[in-house]
Amino acid sequence: MSEENGKRDEGTPRSLVDHAAVAFATAGGAGFAPIAPGTWGTAVAVPLVWLLADVPLWLFVAITALITLVGIAAASRADA
Repeated sequence: MSEENGKRDEGTPRSLVDHAAVAFATAGGAGFAPIAPGTWGTAVAVPLVWLLADVPLWLFVAITALITLVGIAAASRADA
């Protein structure tokens, strides 16, 4: 990583954790779709919501918060 801007040097290979962060941050690569990447990301999220439809509200909120926090960390790592 470059010390001046906190980003990975272009020639530095990515670690397994970096690859996992990119996969999570892009919804398994859906965010790399050449046309309508946000729509493809939503297509990944909808089945997750369907799976959580029958859980209690507090659990739904907890899981949503966890996914959001992990997503923020993954996006930060993927951008580095």
